[in-house]
Amino acid sequence: MLESNNIIMPPNWQLPIDDTYLAIYNDDSIQYVSEDESIIIFISIIKGAENTNHILTNTPPSIAFSEDSWLLKGTKTGGQEILVCVISFSKESDTQMVKELFASIVYIGN
Repeated sequence: MLESNNIIMPPNWQLPIDDTYLAIYNDDSIQYVSEDESIIIFISIIKGAENTNHILTNTPPSIAFSEDSWLLKGTKTGGQEILVCVISFSKESDTQMVKELFASIVYIGN
């Protein structure tokens, strides 16, 4: 596991995350942790065959409370990739901000 304050985004995707988040790079995912650890963004990319959009379409985010935090879960597709996103947040008042963050994730690849 590699940790860095120099934010490196997944190739082909633009995320509205700045360098105040700590990035944790795993073999198959990236986690972005806010300074106060109240928001954790988990991103994983699944690379598929051609016409990925026919396999799985963008799913609107769902939000549910789980044990000690709120979870937003959703997917986005672009090119031959599926971005899987889970955002854990501790303050219910952050719900709208987290929804907007998810909505701002954009595929910029070919």
